[in-house]
Amino acid sequence: MSRVLIYKSDLLPYSETFIVEQVKALRRWQATVVGLRRIPGLSLDELSVHLLLNDQSSDFRRLPLKFASQIRWLPEAIVSPLRSLKPALVHAHFGTEAHFASIIASKLSVPLLVTLHGFDIYGLPSWWKAGHAGFFNRFYPRQLASVIARGARFLAVSNSIRQEAIARGVPPQHIITHHIGINTQAFNPGVVPMAARAPTVLFVGRLVEKKGGEILIQAFARVNQQLPEATLLIAGDGPQRSLLTAMARELGVNINFLGAVPSSDMPNLMHTARVLCLPSITAHNGDAEGFGMVLLEAQACGLPVITSAKGGAEEGLIHNETGYAFAEGDIPDLANHLLRLLSDTNLCAQMGANARQFVTHNFDIKRHTRRLEAHYDAIVSGAL
Repeated sequence: MSRVLIYKSDLLPYSETFIVEQVKALRRWQATVVGLRRIPGLSLDELSVHLLLNDQSSDFRRLPLKFASQIRWLPEAIVSPLRSLKPALVHAHFGTEAHFASIIASKLSVPLLVTLHGFDIYGLPSWWKAGHAGFFNRFYPRQLASVIARGARFLAVSNSIRQEAIARGVPPQHIITHHIGINTQAFNPGVVPMAARAPTVLFVGRLVEKKGGEILIQAFARVNQQLPEATLLIAGDGPQRSLLTAMARELGVNINFLGAVPSSDMPNLMHTARVLCLPSITAHNGDAEGFGMVLLEAQACGLPVITSAKGGAEEGLIHNETGYAFAEGDIPDLANHLLRLLSDTNLCAQMGANARQFVTHNFDIKRHTRRLEAHYDAIVSGAL
């Protein structure tokens, strides 16, 4: 059985459950998750994990490695334990991890595969170079170009990301669209029928510009004018929380900020709502939603979804059957879609049933991971 090293520098924030689920779904390949350090976040107890630095390593301990990586050098003490694992492939999640992962792959003489998720390809080069994402990420556009030139292969989690990556220099023959998929058993419709649920809209995501929280609150103010009993649940935290809280207070929106919700609690939360909304926009720095995995999770739970996410609106739902797609920033259209679903329980239930069927048929993680393993095979054999 061949081994793949799954690389992500910080293991692993709560928002990256998809990495854990994908690793657990592998059957013909063994995976070792490799990173610089553990951070507070997801449990990795079920996975094989190798840390390049110990759990307690400070940012200061990481600096020598970061500086060394700028000249594509790593100490043998870092490389040797990885070599002993005899990997056939290195797979990095996020383009921002590709440079360091490419050095590992080069030292081990194995191919590199990089999954692009959104911000790593949509972000404007000028934004990265200005240092807004940190000192070392100033070099990201140049480093990504180097990884591309060295022949890395890429996966894009949506067709929109694939097209953007090609525009940024990835050869079309070196990148395919590959949906990660979700665990459709963990995310299920539950037992509470739609008619028994309060008129509740759920938003799940970090409170950052691209998630469109401001758009949603302005649309929901219109909803509350006609449906005062409707409630908006915000599951997530981030730098925009104070801004959104103030906006909701000013507009008189019936809203409940839940803070960050563990992924294990998400299905139960979804079982309390009638609709999930992801009103994503393109941020000022160019960042945009790559797909929006929460759209699939919600539909698997039998919720209709409403979204303007680039990939999700095109590939992650069936408009008028499992939910509604709308143009970025179109507040009146979003409000109308919300009102339509919140006012019609039967429509909500029918769309939710369609949604469950759509996701189980098209986005089950087991099926997509079989395709991933076939892609691994092709890369290692030289067929790609």
